[in-house]
Amino acid sequence: MVKTLPASSRLRLTGIAGDGLSSFCSPASGVRRLPSWGGLYMPHPQGIVMNNARVGENCDLYGSVVLINYFGQGVRIGDHCKLGNGCRILGGVELGAHTKVAPGAVVFESFPDGWVTLWGNPAVVKRYRKPPEIQL
Repeated sequence: MVKTLPASSRLRLTGIAGDGLSSFCSPASGVRRLPSWGGLYMPHPQGIVMNNARVGENCDLYGSVVLINYFGQGVRIGDHCKLGNGCRILGGVELGAHTKVAPGAVVFESFPDGWVTLWGNPAVVKRYRKPPEIQL
């Protein structure tokens, strides 16, 4: 399941907790649980800004992540990606499945093949990872 947020949408997560709520959290009174949203995990949802973004299944978005819409070009995040605290992904960028973005990294270019760890400003490949071998 891919979630698409139109450019006009506003995402506010205060007072709402999804399935991604950390197991160490005790929701305050008035906080309601929502059904799963494709395995999206936001343990610290404060400051997350998404505008015209497509986020794949089972992704982790940590606090202050910004997915920036640039002249109508949205951001595409593949399945099983992890976006570290305070990272920025600029419009038109596509990240392939299993990409990890370090905290504070700023991603200006696409990495559609996935299986990489990105680091720095501008983000560069810090590590190439390979998919696990499947044994039949």
